[in-house]
Amino acid sequence: MQNNETVNQLSKLILQKYSSSKLLTLVAISGAAALGKTTLAVALKNNITINTEKIIDILPTDAFLMSRNERNFRKISGYDPRATNIDKLCESVGCLLEGNSVSFYPYDHYAGNTTRQLVTLMSSDILILDGIHSFHSKLRGLMDLKIFLDAKRDVAIKLRSIIDTNQRGYSY
Repeated sequence: MQNNETVNQLSKLILQKYSSSKLLTLVAISGAAALGKTTLAVALKNNITINTEKIIDILPTDAFLMSRNERNFRKISGYDPRATNIDKLCESVGCLLEGNSVSFYPYDHYAGNTTRQLVTLMSSDILILDGIHSFHSKLRGLMDLKIFLDAKRDVAIKLRSIIDTNQRGYSY
């Protein structure tokens, strides 16, 4: 299936889930690192924004990730739920579900910590929760739609290597 066709079909599915009787439709995109979760989230946001009057935003779970130095010190990876402030993430999702705004500092994978640029999300019609821990058990029941990205092991390893060297400053 072509990428544009996939985005169009997922956009239609999201809009079907959208219900004006509730404040917010919550969509989660999860999967291993470097598989394109953020790319898909942005493509869905752009497609839905262009084709409807719906307000759609993206909340990256990485904004709640502890710094790389702290994870290394604790000997845990970003896949470990302890590396993410799940309670703060849940609080932020709850605020958005109630129609309130939230502010966060995006995570910079190259630097290994959050940026100093505060981002504020206002209440929207559709919220995409983007990240490895977006299916966490504390959040799962809130989702209207869950999208899981997967790839064959060799493809996932190659994609991760490309992202790590080109966008995160790693060398192998």
